[in-house]
Amino acid sequence: MVSFYKPNKKNSGAACSFTWNDKEGSVFISMIKQHSWNEKTRNGSFKENYNNPKAKLYIKLTPTEVADIINSVERRCECSGYHSSPNQIVKFSFKPGFTNDNEFRGLSFSAMKESKDDSTDKIQILVGFNAADLVMLREFLRACLAKHFEKLIKENLEKLAARSNNGSENTNSNTSSPKQASVSESSETYDNSDDEEIW
Repeated sequence: MVSFYKPNKKNSGAACSFTWNDKEGSVFISMIKQHSWNEKTRNGSFKENYNNPKAKLYIKLTPTEVADIINSVERRCECSGYHSSPNQIVKFSFKPGFTNDNEFRGLSFSAMKESKDDSTDKIQILVGFNAADLVMLREFLRACLAKHFEKLIKENLEKLAARSNNGSENTNSNTSSPKQASVSESSETYDNSDDEEIW
């Protein structure tokens, strides 16, 4: 897990965590709004909102979305996601931020959860990631993608082993080899005229 805490004295800050769920093989994002600010200690507090559904939200990322965020971090470009369930809609986006001198400041991460039954019932949380934050986020997400592919490879190997065992049991009953199609029967003509349509 990698976490980012971004409180501020305006009390408009937020905290954000990216977590790998090994059971589901997915990355989850949890976000929570800042509850208060202590001017004396110059610290923000979030714990009071842990049980407040109006102050937090969760997102389950697909592997493609994880890759898209990594690309956004590396290329300093925008990316977005959209999730729909029977009760709610969740949207998120990463957008680059720049100073007045056009220097890269980092990426802003915005997420919104909205009820399908009531469009006024929604919550939006915004977190800013600086250059160091983005390096940590990128490396964590890379590690998560590696775990995702390790899980896929293991599952595929188990399926292949099972098929191999089933095939060996039927070897004696299949004495003739299947007829192979000729080159003229199996080959197809490739037309590159529609290449642009695949993107």
